[in-house]
Amino acid sequence: MGGSAGAIIFGKDLEACKLDDANEVGLKEIDGFDILNGTSILCHYTNRPAEEVETIRQYLLEVSKHRKVVALPEEVTLFVNGGDIEAIGDRPYSVFENGEEKIKYLC
Repeated sequence: MGGSAGAIIFGKDLEACKLDDANEVGLKEIDGFDILNGTSILCHYTNRPAEEVETIRQYLLEVSKHRKVVALPEEVTLFVNGGDIEAIGDRPYSVFENGEEKIKYLC
């Protein structure tokens, strides 16, 4: 279980949160636990001012040309059970892949 940075570390790497957190300590190794099989995670995606969301969106469109990224608002969590991954919450979230954003809606 993890929230925010504790959730991001379960992804492939920390690349998706580069705009959120400066690498003040000079990390060279940014690999995560890769629980999501090659997918990186960004938290708090749409819980920001609109202009900040758009800046991050443009960044993730570029990043997703090389890796898949799941961008979650605070109201959505990922539940991982073995090989099954389920999004739980009451807001849409985004999946960035191959330079495109797909918005996913939960029931």
